[in-house]
Amino acid sequence: MRLLFGLALAATLLSSTAPAQRTMGYWFIAPGALTSGGDTSFRLHLGAGGDFRIWNGISAGIEGGAAVAPDHHFIDKGVGIASANGYYHFIHSTEARFDPFVTTGYSAFIRNGTQNRVNYGAGINYWAFKHTAIRMELRDYVGYHPTQHLWGLRVGVAFTRLWP
Repeated sequence: MRLLFGLALAATLLSSTAPAQRTMGYWFIAPGALTSGGDTSFRLHLGAGGDFRIWNGISAGIEGGAAVAPDHHFIDKGVGIASANGYYHFIHSTEARFDPFVTTGYSAFIRNGTQNRVNYGAGINYWAFKHTAIRMELRDYVGYHPTQHLWGLRVGVAFTRLWP
């Protein structure tokens, strides 16, 4: 988990050399739920990642985070999440304020072992400033059993550099 966070941080810091490409880092908080077998329980997902431009709207990304249940047993119900994703950004102009995207990829849930998941989602970055955007995304993680979902509405910031 530390390695994944370190890679995301390094990529974010290095992305400042090419801000026009919209390679970006992001932080998010995602209120949501774990739904399984007809039962739903609240979860809070926190994380950070990077989205690295490859070509014409296509990019690849990595992220790390944790999903916890905000009650007195939050440590017992928490899970670390590491993901590798592909993205498609519908608007290819770096001058556009709105940047809608879709994503899908692999995720590993880490807690007393590792569980494989598939994730998918859609969202939008609103570039309020030259190097800073407001990011909103709906993301779902699906497990082996098709009725098990960890989903949430992510709200956060995206940035092309951390300093002026």
